[in-house]
Amino acid sequence: MLTFSHLKSSFTAVSTRMCIITLGAALFCVPYAASTAQAAQPSEAEIDAVFERIMKENHVPGAAISIMHKDKMIFAKGYGYSNLEHRVATKPEVVFQSASVGKMFTSAAILLLEKDGKLSLQDNILKHLPSGPKTWADITLQQMMMHRSGMPDYEGDIPEEEEDLALRAEFSDDDFIAALQTKPLEFTPGTQYSYSNTAYILLGAVIKKVSGQFYGDFLQDRVFGPIGTKTAQVNDIDQIIP
Repeated sequence: MLTFSHLKSSFTAVSTRMCIITLGAALFCVPYAASTAQAAQPSEAEIDAVFERIMKENHVPGAAISIMHKDKMIFAKGYGYSNLEHRVATKPEVVFQSASVGKMFTSAAILLLEKDGKLSLQDNILKHLPSGPKTWADITLQQMMMHRSGMPDYEGDIPEEEEDLALRAEFSDDDFIAALQTKPLEFTPGTQYSYSNTAYILLGAVIKKVSGQFYGDFLQDRVFGPIGTKTAQVNDIDQIIP
């Protein structure tokens, strides 16, 4: 994800909220910072200039942006292409793959389950996934959420030329845990920080086991549905999304 500190003063510099991996585009959601008393609303031409420059500098083929002011959308527009092969223009309605933005929803689900009394952030991971290796004995759910578990990132074990194939392979939760049995921890849990996709996949397995629901169904029932989000969904490479 990119942080655009060079946005003009009418905007607040923020990191991209969502990035699409498969199509190579990015979704920018940039809150409008200035009040009407401080500055006039930027013109469409000014907004176009800012984002066309960002896309050119960062080699982004397509982007969709929205500008919010006091909880109201005051501007939405697509730029470039969401699919280069077929030259499909990006529109504000394009559904983007959010990648690791999903981690915040995983954490939200864990917190909801704690609120329900079904788990504690201080639970050891083996309480919920007992088939895990003994090296996980001192790892808590909270440490996993904070990237302080010491669990190595499984993506580091995949050769670059095999990444595409690996992302399309199907693994059960048990298969994934079995593959981690011989992987040593990178450090004593809680003592350091190291980004770990492994930990978050395992948190997804905990959500499924504790709630009795598939991860995506739980999010739909407890997060997306209640707040009225209609387009968010779990990534499925076999699904055609209009």
